[in-house]
Amino acid sequence: MQASRVLRMSSIQNQALLIQPRTTPDVYLAAATTAWRTLTSPDVGATYEERVKKGIINPSVLKQSRYSGAMSLALTYELDEPLFQKYKFDAKQFIEGVKPALERYHDIQGQFQNTVFDHAEEDGTFAMPKGNESSNNIVETIDDYLSKLKRLQDRTENFARKQQEDKESLAGQLTRMITPYMFKGMQEAVNAYILNETKLRYEAGSGEVLNVALLSARAVEMDQQANDLEETNEENVQQDELKNDPSAAQKEEESNFNSVSTEKSTLNATEDKEEKSQETSPNDIKTSQEEEEENNEPMIAAQVEVLYDINQTYQIPAADKDSQPDSESVESETKDYTVVCVAVFEGYLSGDPEGNENVQWKLAMTRPPEEFPYFLTAPIQ
Repeated sequence: MQASRVLRMSSIQNQALLIQPRTTPDVYLAAATTAWRTLTSPDVGATYEERVKKGIINPSVLKQSRYSGAMSLALTYELDEPLFQKYKFDAKQFIEGVKPALERYHDIQGQFQNTVFDHAEEDGTFAMPKGNESSNNIVETIDDYLSKLKRLQDRTENFARKQQEDKESLAGQLTRMITPYMFKGMQEAVNAYILNETKLRYEAGSGEVLNVALLSARAVEMDQQANDLEETNEENVQQDELKNDPSAAQKEEESNFNSVSTEKSTLNATEDKEEKSQETSPNDIKTSQEEEEENNEPMIAAQVEVLYDINQTYQIPAADKDSQPDSESVESETKDYTVVCVAVFEGYLSGDPEGNENVQWKLAMTRPPEEFPYFLTAPIQ
């Protein structure tokens, strides 16, 4: 159905996450640790009850997961993470702010989807030839589908890239809300809907998040290997863009030329600096080293998962006259959809590569609530 309902992310796309999804053993081990701490320290139980009263932990929702009561105990363990305490992560403030943030994301995303659909209609993408559908050769059918998908990707990605250049456009706003891999996954979902001729139009401003519940909150100190992985993921996204945009490739070459020039200038400056450093006293060197240690804050990544259900209104376009020749006029109708998703937010508590002093949370993934089999077919109770 529509792109804002569920964006299913593959295991390959999971590699783009700063922190990998927790496993079943992780949940039960964290729950067992909390249970043991509760027996040995009364403060743990008191903290748990306080979080329940504040709405940070929602046992009535979490116990409906396949982990039952272990889900609440595991979340307690995660919230007690010393890194969260050190960098003063406010879980209650996060829960209060995540509801309007998700509503804004889905509204912007829905409107952006509409603009892509409108562009596809104007560009004739919806009217792409279907090929020989009666062919019994499955290889020809698959080749035809892949060929149409490639043409569609080229058209929509070029359109989205131009839109992203305007920071105030819908695509520009989404870029600030979500990670590059999330944006790419959203594009792929929209392409699939266009290819299947799904022409639902989101009704702007109709999205309403009904309920939210915190599922998981984790923080880790990133090592150099993780940083290299993140840089590799970003390079993969950039390489995909270069393949589909010749002008971007030209800009990349110019950027590389400028980088070489900059490196030469930096090398000369470094040599001058080394000559001057020989004239400095040991005390001056020590002071510089201390300042460098103070400026090099550890890179602390955080990931928060939230279960939520959202209701949205979509316009179902009228059927084509060719498909209903006897009908003089068929008006479009609206229909409400309520779905349950898990939103995965990521940010840096410290050492943000972009230099942000405060945590800048970005949506890294939305996925089906696989931990809650009942919620796959029904709203949150």
